[in-house]
Amino acid sequence: MVKFVVKVGLWLAVAGVLAGGSALAESSPLENTRDLVTKWVEAQQLISKEKEDWRLGKDVLEQRISLVDGEISSLEGRIQESREGLWETRKQKRDLELKTGQLKAATSSLEVSIASIERKTKALFKRLPSPVRDQVERLERQIPANPASTELSLAVRYQNVLGILNQVNKFNNDIYVASELRDLDNGSSAEVSVIYVGLGQAFFANSTGTIAGTGRPGDDGWVWTENNDLAPDVLLTLQILKDEAQPAFVPLPVTIQ
Repeated sequence: MVKFVVKVGLWLAVAGVLAGGSALAESSPLENTRDLVTKWVEAQQLISKEKEDWRLGKDVLEQRISLVDGEISSLEGRIQESREGLWETRKQKRDLELKTGQLKAATSSLEVSIASIERKTKALFKRLPSPVRDQVERLERQIPANPASTELSLAVRYQNVLGILNQVNKFNNDIYVASELRDLDNGSSAEVSVIYVGLGQAFFANSTGTIAGTGRPGDDGWVWTENNDLAPDVLLTLQILKDEAQPAFVPLPVTIQ
């Protein structure tokens, strides 16, 4: 009877120990540590992932920042170029305005000058011999009667005047022979050959040597004076000019004013 009791107590004690061991196993430090380690590993993995994401994000941000910095530098360069271009444009504008003012002043002076030149050319035209007048008559007609109201440009007006003066100068530096119809003192007219010595003197004679004379420019045209005694000398001069006679000194009267 005693043995049975001891065995039962021992069994109960063992069962109690086993039961207590089971309960202790459920909340043992090992299990807690294992859970903590698992969570720590998970946390480290999360931290590593966050670090990697941050590194990648940082690289992307740095690339974007570098790109933006490059765009900013390019934009600043363009702004500087624009400023320099604007400064150059303003400088060119000032230079152009200065030149425009100078041209306006020069144009005003030229307008005053051409009006005076045209007036003098008109007066000179009356004193020209008929051969040169025929050459420049078209240009003379284009000289405006009223310079203040003409629509012709300065360039055209100067071209007209220069065209006339060039022909006049050419004629004045040469000896010119022309065939003309000359009115005589007796009221008749005769065809004569005229030798123009520039713009200052002329001699004429008919082919038979019976009519001769001289010519000089006047305020209202050329003035012709008969002097039949000059006929032989004028005819000889004409022959020399036409290579029909040997060169020689021929005395002819010249009036100098």
